[in-house]
Amino acid sequence: MIRSFCGLAGLLLLVVIVGCGKSETTGGDSPAPNPMGGPSGGGPSTGNAVFDRNCTNCHSINAPDGGGPKRKGPNLSKVGATRSKDWLAEHIKNPAAHKPGSTMPAFEQKLSADEIKSVSDFMAGLK
Repeated sequence: MIRSFCGLAGLLLLVVIVGCGKSETTGGDSPAPNPMGGPSGGGPSTGNAVFDRNCTNCHSINAPDGGGPKRKGPNLSKVGATRSKDWLAEHIKNPAAHKPGSTMPAFEQKLSADEIKSVSDFMAGLK
């Protein structure tokens, strides 16, 4: 009896250890569904990772019914339904150009042109 209990406890400990260190993201660690079709270099999967690294401090996505934790910025789960990828890219570069007095920082000097393109492509697919 003690031997089977030890075996079960050891298995449970292994499961806990394997699960440690994983964090919740919007999917940047694994390929996200590509709204444009198959996987592509610099496409939505890359944009999802860029979003996770740079935007989740203020914005959330993929929350059921647009819910989720309240953040400083708006929930962007369906931003692609109302904004084009070009509009999003310009807004990421310089938010004040679209919304004077915006508290969102400009990312034109913080992200490369490829990162801005990939994150705006990713966000345009959020519908």
